[in-house]
Amino acid sequence: MSDALFSLMYEYADRAMKLSQAAIQQFRCQNELSTTQINALYYLLASPQASINSVANHFGFTKAAASQAIDRLVERGLVNRQVDPADRRGKRLCLTDSGEEKVAQASQVRRAWLHDLIDGFTPEQQAALQPAFKILLEGMNKVFTQTNIS
Repeated sequence: MSDALFSLMYEYADRAMKLSQAAIQQFRCQNELSTTQINALYYLLASPQASINSVANHFGFTKAAASQAIDRLVERGLVNRQVDPADRRGKRLCLTDSGEEKVAQASQVRRAWLHDLIDGFTPEQQAALQPAFKILLEGMNKVFTQTNIS
């Protein structure tokens, strides 16, 4: 393995993560959302009709902590609780239109730094980077498959 390539890739990944995290942190603060709440919104986007238990299990929260986070999101009109048709005692959670819009806004903010980065490159540099990033993405997809990450 090339130590120089490892160092460059590590530095890129580290800075990319920090830029994304800083952007989402600022978004959370501006929108008065906790980390738990923003994570729950993203989870519900990917897992519509989830239960409180599935939210708690996914994040390793207690059921009470997950319920409290969901309660705040329901109060803000970002999540709906619906009766589970398979078990009338249970509730299913889904994003409201406002909740979906909030996740879309957060995702846009998280990616803004990447647009700024790309815009800073000349068209020639952008074209030169594309093949390398295709190779990188193919490699990352293999790692994702091998580790069962989606």
